[in-house]
Amino acid sequence: MTTSGRWFVRYSDDRNPPDDVILDINRGGSDINQGFGGKYVWLVPQWTQDPREACTYIGVDIRGNAVPNSQDLAAGAGGDYRYLVIRRDQHIQLKIQEVALYRKPNDHGAMNAGDLALILAQGYTNYSPDLNRTRGGDYLYLIWRRDYGN
Repeated sequence: MTTSGRWFVRYSDDRNPPDDVILDINRGGSDINQGFGGKYVWLVPQWTQDPREACTYIGVDIRGNAVPNSQDLAAGAGGDYRYLVIRRDQHIQLKIQEVALYRKPNDHGAMNAGDLALILAQGYTNYSPDLNRTRGGDYLYLIWRRDYGN
């Protein structure tokens, strides 16, 4: 199964994540808003068996203004708004098959060659820009494994 272009951002006042949340491979926590206050924010992908609906890229759009009818990854934390950018390109045969978070403490620095080697060793092939860029706190990336769609 591949991840579709439809993702859900779940907000909660409860710190217990939903069962189907994307997990952090470093076990540092799956709350996107961790350390910033506001709501607990969880990412939950929707899966599909249709390769035409499958994701090929995941990014983040950070901006100073709200986008109507969009799900802010920084809900209630103040500062910039953050939105997932999901691409589905039918011309790209490699589709996203598995997704996780990669969180590392701020004092350990941004993604580097050692982090990339660790991610690759676990079978992940790509990563997003830092979801926490411009707001400090932990570095937080979405990482994924791509393979040929079903």
